[in-house]
Amino acid sequence: MDIIVPHGLLLVADNSEVENKVVTSRHVIHVEALSTTNTQLYAMSTDMNKHVPDIWSSFQAGEMAQGDLKKVVDELNATDTQKAAGQIAVWMVTDSAQRDKLEQFGASASEIEEALDILGRAGVDPPFTIEDMETVFLTCLGLFILVIVLIAVIAFINKRSGGKSGISPQEDKSEIKEEIEGDGKSK
Repeated sequence: MDIIVPHGLLLVADNSEVENKVVTSRHVIHVEALSTTNTQLYAMSTDMNKHVPDIWSSFQAGEMAQGDLKKVVDELNATDTQKAAGQIAVWMVTDSAQRDKLEQFGASASEIEEALDILGRAGVDPPFTIEDMETVFLTCLGLFILVIVLIAVIAFINKRSGGKSGISPQEDKSEIKEEIEGDGKSK
């Protein structure tokens, strides 16, 4: 008997704290009469904020993926992309994963760019684009430059006024001289 496990099949964890999965590569399991078999499936997490399953975790076959997730899983199956970029693409769909969160999970820039390519080939809009990140970078750079300019202007004004508002450097020296002559002591 052959059991076909289609790509796109959702695997629902029995424990609600464990991440659910989606099968990303079609698999055929051949079972002889009156026997059992073990097999492994390619499946990726659909819940980036839940616990990774352990050997005691169990899953039930759920529904089939639909919408954007189905498109991404179809692309992963067709190109046999069973690696980090595929997982990132799935999380971009299921969790609207942003670049900073993906980097916290250890994703490299090249893996994120490859995941964006997967979404593009699948016809799925990503939760962010490389251009978005360039805009954020340029905005931060602009703010940094503005802060530096403000600090320079304040330092210039402060130096020009002698470090104290309303007192010129000459007046400041004459006050100290009067205090020394008046007390007869140095301060």
